[in-house]
Amino acid sequence: MFQPSLGQVAMLHHGRCGSSVLCDLLRQHPDIFWDGEVFTRMFRKQVPGARFIRDPMLLLRLRMALAGKRYYGFETKCHPAYDLSPPVLNTSIPSYIASLKQMGYSDFIILKRQNYLRQHISEEVSRQKGRIWHQPVGATASLHQITVDVNCVRLGGYRIALLDSFAERNRGYADLAPLLTSDRTLWLTYEDHILHDPVKGYRQACEFLEVTPREVTIERSRMNPFPVKDMIQNFAEVEAHLRDTDYEWMLYD
Repeated sequence: MFQPSLGQVAMLHHGRCGSSVLCDLLRQHPDIFWDGEVFTRMFRKQVPGARFIRDPMLLLRLRMALAGKRYYGFETKCHPAYDLSPPVLNTSIPSYIASLKQMGYSDFIILKRQNYLRQHISEEVSRQKGRIWHQPVGATASLHQITVDVNCVRLGGYRIALLDSFAERNRGYADLAPLLTSDRTLWLTYEDHILHDPVKGYRQACEFLEVTPREVTIERSRMNPFPVKDMIQNFAEVEAHLRDTDYEWMLYD
């Protein structure tokens, strides 16, 4: 007799927020089939047969079947600047959440990095290093300085003023909250649940999914553990730009 899976869970985030290390841990759990960034992999043709599937949500349905009796989990960079934009999903946040609910998703994990300046630095350093996004645990971090153009920074596939990019990130998470009020939703932050001990976030997620945590191995380490002032070549300019704003604290965190 067919036995259904334990359920489906969707993780939503904006990238460079500890999702990779958290998902590495969830992937190690025997009751969870963690499928990672399905839509990003489809766009890059890393999912076998993906080039023949034009409907991303159909691909997701096919991937869900691979979980068997386990939980099926995946993640999305849920912001118009990332996976929601063409040529990946080409949809809005409300439409995307509605589609997931129609497919039976009622469990959502929202992962947020509160320090948007560090998030931007992490994105830019990885790009300048040749799109190196992660490093294995135990590897020595190397300082890579960047210049921040306060009038023009990257946010996904477009460019925007630095303060506007912070407001956009705020708006992306604010737009999610009212869409998930009637659902089981776990809100995690990088600073509270990943930064100092990723196992803390893992245990929170296991409790949320009602599975018993297992022993896990951390596989990744921080790439940019340095003070913000050491990573930005024009720190004085950025400091002056953020002074007396709601984001000033991000310079010294």
